Amino acid sequence: MKRYSASKEINVLVHQLLRNGWHFRQGGLHGKLYTPNYLSCLTVPSTPSDQRAFLNFRQAVRRLKLTRNTPWSRKYSK
Repeated sequence: MKRYSASKEINVLVHQLLRNGWHFRQGGLHGKLYTPNYLSCLTVPSTPSDQRAFLNFRQAVRRLKLTRNTPWSRKYSK
């Protein structure tokens, strides 16, 4: 299993999203997780230093899932 982050919980969530059609690209220090339609992306914390990093990342994924199908998401997501 490929490691996307030092956090076990973030790795599990990223693997679930990848199985659901999301895409991952490794950048310099952080990876980027793209929605299935490539209109929006999230930065994946490779070495989270905050104990709330997983909760914050999970909330960002939820927020992106809610807004990615709205008409204005294409206009402002780039």
